[in-house]
Amino acid sequence: MKKTIVFALFFLPLQLLAADGFSCRIPDSATPAAAFSILQKSFSSIAKNELNFKNIQSNAKLFTIGTEERSFKLRRRTPKIGKFPEMHRPKWKKEKIRFTADIKDRVLTVSLHASAYNRRGRKWYPVQSTGRYEEDVIDSVLTRVIQGIHGQTMGSPTAVTNGQAHRLKNLQPYTVTNAYISLRGVKKLVVDLSDKSGTIWKISIPYLGPINNTCTAVRKFFSMFTTKNIRAGVPKIYDYYWAYAENGEIMDGMYDQQVRTALGTPDSIIKKGKNKEEWIYRNDEGSYTLTMINHELNLPDNSGS
Repeated sequence: MKKTIVFALFFLPLQLLAADGFSCRIPDSATPAAAFSILQKSFSSIAKNELNFKNIQSNAKLFTIGTEERSFKLRRRTPKIGKFPEMHRPKWKKEKIRFTADIKDRVLTVSLHASAYNRRGRKWYPVQSTGRYEEDVIDSVLTRVIQGIHGQTMGSPTAVTNGQAHRLKNLQPYTVTNAYISLRGVKKLVVDLSDKSGTIWKISIPYLGPINNTCTAVRKFFSMFTTKNIRAGVPKIYDYYWAYAENGEIMDGMYDQQVRTALGTPDSIIKKGKNKEEWIYRNDEGSYTLTMINHELNLPDNSGS
């Protein structure tokens, strides 16, 4: 029986809170050095202005940054930072925290290490972070690191200019001039694209369903925008299909990169054998699957014969 292998096309499956903090893979369009330069500024600002740390230690060669450990008394014995463990009549006396971040193998991780002292049990207990400060740092890095990049559209994304919504033609050159998180209505990632004429097109990615944080929102953006030469490696015998791909249309026999141009990067790929893959796309109406055989799109015959 052949094994079925599923490839999920995410930076990371989710921006999860684990024992070592919140993590997200930085986009391929950014170098770790550029991401770390942004990290230093956003991390230091939050550490000093919001968490009252005094000393920041940074190592640009190792891509690590962190604070000293800070301890403080708890007024009225109530938690100050994080979610304290549930205990029977605890007497929380003090808390200690330390803030750290690093970039390793292109993965940015930000952690708030916290523990609290229970005078009743005379022990320190781990405190779970709410993720507020870690997410703020990651959001700042991700939105700033993609600014200034050049690329082309895929999947005919919907964009707004002068209050009017349009479907953008694929493989058109744009520059990311700005990226930010909007809290008006539904929380969303907004990316401003500038075309050759200087017109600004806004692509909005709402935080709904599987897109529940900036990590997955940026991944969604890069499913519709590529900084690579997507035509490279496509044999000339497939040139006929490029006109259809540019307009978001698919045809039987298209090369895989042309399908990616027309529809964007699939949400996941299931490898069914040596030369066969199933590409799964998800949208508001559900999901659909396309079959790729030897890099070619194989559409079902609906003729009824």
